[in-house]
Amino acid sequence: MTPLGIREPPLYFLDHQPHLIELHLDGITNLASLPSSICKSKGLVKLHLSNWSKLESLPEEIGDLENLEYLDASYTLISRPPSSIVRLNKLKSLSFGQHRSEDGVYFVFPLVNKGLLSLEYLDLSYCNLKDGGLPEDIGSLSSLKKLNLTYCNIIDGGLPEDIGSLSFLKKLYLCGNNFEHLPHSISKLGALEYLALSDCKRLTQLPEDIGCLSSLKELHLRGNNFEHLPQSISKLGALQLLYLTNCKRLTQLPEDIGSLSSLKKLYLKGNNFEHLPRSISKLGVLEYLDLSTS
Repeated sequence: MTPLGIREPPLYFLDHQPHLIELHLDGITNLASLPSSICKSKGLVKLHLSNWSKLESLPEEIGDLENLEYLDASYTLISRPPSSIVRLNKLKSLSFGQHRSEDGVYFVFPLVNKGLLSLEYLDLSYCNLKDGGLPEDIGSLSSLKKLNLTYCNIIDGGLPEDIGSLSFLKKLYLCGNNFEHLPHSISKLGALEYLALSDCKRLTQLPEDIGCLSSLKELHLRGNNFEHLPQSISKLGALQLLYLTNCKRLTQLPEDIGSLSSLKKLYLKGNNFEHLPRSISKLGVLEYLDLSTS
């Protein structure tokens, strides 16, 4: 039942709503598809479809919603958005995020083809991207600022090299994936301020040139299996937070870590360091240091 007590919302009414600007269809339980008539509402700006538990697809005509800026299809059964979705050039926020990744159900995002020109936020968290679900031309999302790929079962090769072309990207969430290496191009993300790589158990090293991320303010590496950190990490002059909790194989920090002149918070809880570098005393703006053993 919907909050209004309507067992199956009368979606036929969408044929006659040309002035509709915002539509909420969250939480529907008994319908498996969205009628294509919704795509006649050319003035639609926001479309909310989250928690529509049986929704398996979007109409191919979805690309006709030329004024759409917000589309939330999180927690649905959609695994293959229609190719026309890339024609939504006013779209700023797009979510297909899930509660958990489903084995055997692979999510595939269509080729960007230089579309989605205004997209700033893309959430694919917990979508199973193991089978090459990210488009090779993801770098064409020229306005993207925030990309959530948390727990997406991404393996080596699943992050396209083209990701380094996201010149406006500020936040990148990659926690809980299964890749062993990151694309070399990730060091080209000059606007990146937040990088989350926690719980990537198979990731044993960071790119040697990670120090090129000149805008990076937060680096989250909790629960990984690094044996060492690249020396260039000490060149992250804008870094304010470094999260290295429970990296059990990490036995030492770079000797010149004291060069992190902007570092305010350093989390080293639950590690097996043999010693701490003397230069740590040079962290002049450090406000928080966690050296707890558990």
